[in-house]
Formats: sequence, structure tokens, C-alpha cells
Amino acid sequence: LRALGCFRLARRLTRDGLRILAYHGFSLRDEHLFRGALFMREYTFHARLALLARQGYPVVSLDRAIEGLKTGDLPLNPVVITVDDGWHSFGAVAAPALQAHRFPATVYVTTYYAEKRTSVFNVVVQYLFWRTSLEVVDLADLGLGLRGRIRSSATAERQRAIATVIERGDALEDAAAREDLARRLAGVLGIEYAAIERLRMFRLLDMPELQDLTAQGIDIQLHTHRHRLPPDDREQVAREIGDNRRALSPVAKHALDDLCYPSGEYDRRLFPWLREAGIRSATTCDSGFNYPATEPLAFSRFLDGENISMIEFEAELAGVLELARRWRKLAAGALRRLPIPPLGRPAA
Repeated sequence: LRALGCFRLARRLTRDGLRILAYHGFSLRDEHLFRGALFMREYTFHARLALLARQGYPVVSLDRAIEGLKTGDLPLNPVVITVDDGWHSFGAVAAPALQAHRFPATVYVTTYYAEKRTSVFNVVVQYLFWRTSLEVVDLADLGLGLRGRIRSSATAERQRAIATVIERGDALEDAAAREDLARRLAGVLGIEYAAIERLRMFRLLDMPELQDLTAQGIDIQLHTHRHRLPPDDREQVAREIGDNRRALSPVAKHALDDLCYPSGEYDRRLFPWLREAGIRSATTCDSGFNYPATEPLAFSRFLDGENISMIEFEAELAGVLELARRWRKLAAGALRRLPIPPLGRPAA
């Protein structure tokens, strides 16, 4: 398609669409092999930014994009760069690359583990089970009252063990106790935990680091405090946003009124509550471009990662995949409108 000129044509046809890119963490050792959708190599991220610059995509701030959608004052084929969670690796890997290209970016920060300065427990547990080279693991060695030996190579057994350890960890009194459990798990699985802690592979940026990024021009925004936003609990929604703002207000010298849904999961029942909480925009993980008519509490993004090839990334930016999504939507609508005769006995 690119060789035939379809990328250039698609870019022209979708020139009014706002592209929002979404990233998460960046690999400090082998995290990109563990989960490519969540962690990207430094080399890959540099290549993405170089393509944006080489092909002349105007990278604008989230604030400029939101206002520009209202007023119609945006350059053609505009791009916004967003990063979820606020992993330590963003500051170590991505922030210098963005500064080198002078690209603005918004980082949506979830603040519980940022304040606690411990590893994100559920992610590090999954990594440890992925990393182990032991064929058989005895969970009784964890001291959690668990019994039975599991085969780490058996997917179902491993997933049940992961879920059980995470459940037991979530029931502990605080983040420090969960970090201690992760250390013990690493010992049981034959993995050196000190290196994970030294590199801060699964930790978030702490408050002084976030303040430094703000001083460098990085836009810090909301991602809830505990990485959850239940659509059926108004009080908890208000608490999650309130605690998130409380934690970030001392380090952000700007309005905290933009949100990213945890894991990209959202429900339209949340919209009135978010507006009451002063939320101006909210981003999802739904693929697609954004236009003046797009609901600002349901902005679409392209979830980029190590699992996305460069040609796929380029096709998304150019609008090829956006046109394919439109075609599929139109085709599905047309099929639904086709008259389908009811099933019955065939005529004699």
C-alpha cells in the first residue's frame, strides 16, 4: 500500500483527524520481551520519534489539541504523545528523547505506588513468574499457607499461581509488605531481586522526579490514585480523582483536569461524575482519530508498543488503518440493514 501511494492518499483524506499516541513503560533490561505491549525498547521509541520528525507530523500538546478541536485551529495531521502510569523508565528513557526532538508530551500518573516508592506489585509478580527458569516451584516456601508444587511451564498452573499470589499480596496491610512478598517470591523462583530494585524496573516516578519533569515542560495529568475507576460507585470515583489530584498538585504547576482511564476501560455512566469533578478530557485505549464532534471524555488513541511493527505504526499515522476502521464500520452497518428473510419451512 505504501509503495502504491496509498499512505500519502490516506494522510490527505484524514488530515483533519487528531492522532493521539499512547505509550506506557520503557525497557531497562528485558521488560519488552516480558510484555511488549507495555514496555518498549529505547531504540524503538527513538525510531518512532524520528519518523514523526522526518515525515513532518506536527506534534502538539494535549492542551493545544483540545482547544484546537473546539476552534478548528490545528495544523494538518496533528499528533499528541501521551504516556500512561508514570513509570520510572519514562524519565530514564523517553523524556530525554522527547526533549531532543522538542516534542511535548502528557504523562498520566497513577500516584499510589509513586508515593509509596515500591514496585507495582501485580506487574512484578507476573514478571517474576515469566523470568524464572525453574521447572517446578513450591509455593509453600512463600510462607503464605499455600500448598502444592506447580510447573512453571504449564500456562494454566502458572496463571493460577500468579492470581493467587497477587490476591494474597493485595490483602496485605501496605505496599512495603507487598514488596517484601515480591522479594520472597523472587527467592523462591531463583531470581535476583536486587537488580530489579536497583534498576527500578517496575517502580513509578517519585514526586521529586515528577516535579523535575514538570519543570522541563512535561505535562503531568491524572490517572487515578489506585488505578481503578468503578462505573457503579460515584463516591469512589470522586475519591480516586481527589486523591490523585492531592498527590500531584504539589508537583504540577498547572491545572489537573485531563484524565486517562485505568487500563483504558471506561463507561459512559462515568461522564456526569467526571464533569462534576472538573475533568475536561479523558483518553481511552480505543483505536481511532479524533474530530471536533468527538466526545472529549472518550478520546481515542493508538496504543503503541514493542509489539507494533514500524510499518503498522506508519500506517496508523498516515490514516490507512483509520480508513480501514471506517470501512469496517460502514460495512457492518450496511449488513445490519440488509433484509434477511425469516427461517421457515421451504415451500412445497
